[in-house]
Amino acid sequence: MKKVSSHADSFTMLDNLEQFRLSNCKWCEELPKLGHLPRLQELFIHGMDKIKSIRNEFYGIDDGSTSNEVRLFPALKTLYLSSMKSLAEWKKVQVNEGSETTVFSCLEELTIEECPLLKKSSLSDSSSLVLLEINDGSIARVVG
Repeated sequence: MKKVSSHADSFTMLDNLEQFRLSNCKWCEELPKLGHLPRLQELFIHGMDKIKSIRNEFYGIDDGSTSNEVRLFPALKTLYLSSMKSLAEWKKVQVNEGSETTVFSCLEELTIEECPLLKKSSLSDSSSLVLLEINDGSIARVVG
């Protein structure tokens, strides 16, 4: 991600982003690295037919390496996954031993629809979840 310099220090151009929509990116095979966006509150992903798995890359973690304490998707309140025909797995974040990683600590609403191959989801640190909506019987189990 490109850095932009200011007088005091540098910041990521997307740090102030609060809502992000990915729609009909039919040929994308990976989700972008979004887990470190500090103010992202709403994430809508729709129509990404080639995505087969949600893995560490989505959270912004490469090769399972994190520092000692990391918060991923620290402000995310709403996550909407829709019409992802090839999505078959949503993997739990893999981190280095001894790392304390918090994921989706503010997540209140999770909607999953039209993801027919997705049978299991691992959602750690999602005790704030208020609404879980699964349409079309995609997921058989949500593991916390």
